[in-house]
Amino acid sequence: MNPNLLFKLANNAALIGWILLIFLPRWRWSARLIAPVLVPALLAALYSWLVVTQFGHSPGGFSSLTSVALLFQNRATLLAGWVHYLAFDLFVGSWEVRDSQAAGIRHYLVVPCLILTFLFGPAGWFLYFLIRSTANRSGVIESAEEAALSAPHNDIRDYMISDRPIATANWSAKAPINQSMSFAIGVPSGPVSGTSIHEQRKQTQPRCP
Repeated sequence: MNPNLLFKLANNAALIGWILLIFLPRWRWSARLIAPVLVPALLAALYSWLVVTQFGHSPGGFSSLTSVALLFQNRATLLAGWVHYLAFDLFVGSWEVRDSQAAGIRHYLVVPCLILTFLFGPAGWFLYFLIRSTANRSGVIESAEEAALSAPHNDIRDYMISDRPIATANWSAKAPINQSMSFAIGVPSGPVSGTSIHEQRKQTQPRCP
């Protein structure tokens, strides 16, 4: 197949992953499936095919810089090296997004790291490492409320809109808060294990004679 066409296809596939990481980092499929798994898997398949079909068909090797330069005079081998960089750089960028979300680092600080990783690989990772190391001391960590609002899934919000039971441990750990909230909304306080909020409200509503 035409190496120039494969070069364009590989670049476009990697670019899709980077766009998702930069502009849609909180989308559940961006940093957990498409960018770290699907796109690198396609690039890895292309890389493996190039290595298998071109191995031993060109002079050069990895024993010296001169041998490496001679090896990459073959356009197919050169394409394999480029695809190698595309796959691993995207995988590292996906890790940066996932790690920053877990650490609560604001995404606008991660974007320069992603761009630098896309262009210069290890330099972008090194920048993220510096930001990650100094985040706790510089006050760029998201608060718990901000992280909860921006997260793809929020357990508290899910409990409030569903009929799932409330765990007994939550009542016992936050008894004073639950008592005051129960008084305000008319829901009995205490460990009501296996009873949902909607069921409790139905029990406390006055019945018509």
